[in-house]
Amino acid sequence: MLKPNEVGYSSDFNEKRKILAVASVIVIVLAFSLVYGMGLYNAKTVNVLYIDVNIHTGNTVKVVQVQYNHDTLNGNEHITFNFAYHNTGPAVTVDSIQSATQGFTVTSSQLPINAGQGQTVTVPMNILTPDFNYAGNLLINLYTSP
Repeated sequence: MLKPNEVGYSSDFNEKRKILAVASVIVIVLAFSLVYGMGLYNAKTVNVLYIDVNIHTGNTVKVVQVQYNHDTLNGNEHITFNFAYHNTGPAVTVDSIQSATQGFTVTSSQLPINAGQGQTVTVPMNILTPDFNYAGNLLINLYTSP
C-alpha cells in the first residue's frame, strides 16, 4: 500500500502557526468580553404579533383582534397604542383596561370615555413591555358599563 509523502514543516512555520493560534484565542476572548461588558448578552426583545382586545359589556365579551407585528420592541419599553372602539350597542362608558398577558402593563389616563350607540371612540393605551423575551399576542381586557 502506498503511503503519502510526509513533508516536514520548518520550525519557522510551526512558530508562526502557534502565534496565529494564540492570537485567534485572544481575539475570541476579547470579543466575548466586549459583548459581556456592554450588556449585549441580556438584551430583551418583545415581538407582539396581534393585540387582542376583549371588550367586556355586562355578561358578554366581544374580541377584536388588531395586527401589530410591525415593530420589534425592547424589554421595559413604553409604547402608546390607540384602539378605535366602535360601539354597536347602546351607549356605554369605557371604565377600565388591563393586560391579561403576563409581564405587560396596560393603563390609560383618558378613562372613563363615553361611547354613544354607533359611535367610534379612540381609547389611548399606555403599554409597558415585559423585562423578558416575548413573542406572541398581547391580550387586553377592556371593561364597559351602561
